[in-house]
Amino acid sequence: GHARTMASSWGCAESFSYDAGTMNTDHGIFNSMLGQGWTLMSASDDKGAFADCTNRSVEYPASDPDVLSAGGTDLFLAGSGGPWSNETAWVGGTTAGSCASNNGGGGGGCSVQWALPSYQSGRIQSLCTMRAEPDFSLNAGIGQNFYYNGALSGVGGTSIVSPELAGIWAQINAYLGSFPSTACGGGCTTVGQAGPDVYNAQAGGRHNPFYDITSGCTTNDAGSGYCGIVGYDR
Repeated sequence: GHARTMASSWGCAESFSYDAGTMNTDHGIFNSMLGQGWTLMSASDDKGAFADCTNRSVEYPASDPDVLSAGGTDLFLAGSGGPWSNETAWVGGTTAGSCASNNGGGGGGCSVQWALPSYQSGRIQSLCTMRAEPDFSLNAGIGQNFYYNGALSGVGGTSIVSPELAGIWAQINAYLGSFPSTACGGGCTTVGQAGPDVYNAQAGGRHNPFYDITSGCTTNDAGSGYCGIVGYDR
């Protein structure tokens, strides 16, 4: 009864693979979880602009407005083992089978199921009239270590971004829970739905907590994708 963070690395294309009735059912479950203070996140997929590798589409449940959509970048260092240098959009492979083998680049685009949530209104440069994803991206294109069953292994893709974000929000929720009951006007609660906080993070703040990804395109063997631009990217 204490866990209030959920991460998913599973999903499939809106409409083409995931029907509206099932999405609406799941959305109702997610609404109930938000009401209990849960923070939800899901991988936006590793197939660029084509969540089923055929049709231009986004992946559900990452496209659900209750869920923080976890996208992917390519991370570059300044020399071997050096410090952070820059990040681009995660560029997919263009050889046959790249999309189908989860090497299609960071997933993103415009939902056909969900209306534009209020927290995205005025913040996505009118790129989508419906819910846009991803919301937040971390390194996915360059492999990184994870420790499991007593050994280090290498992994990439947005399926590592989603649990990394879960770790971040677990720490935030734990921090909020550490305050005395007299704080926050009667006790601090968990973040719950993360979207509003992500899109309002720099409002009135002294520091923008995000890097703006302005280069790289999610084109793959299934077709042309979306390119990094100033401001919000698909």
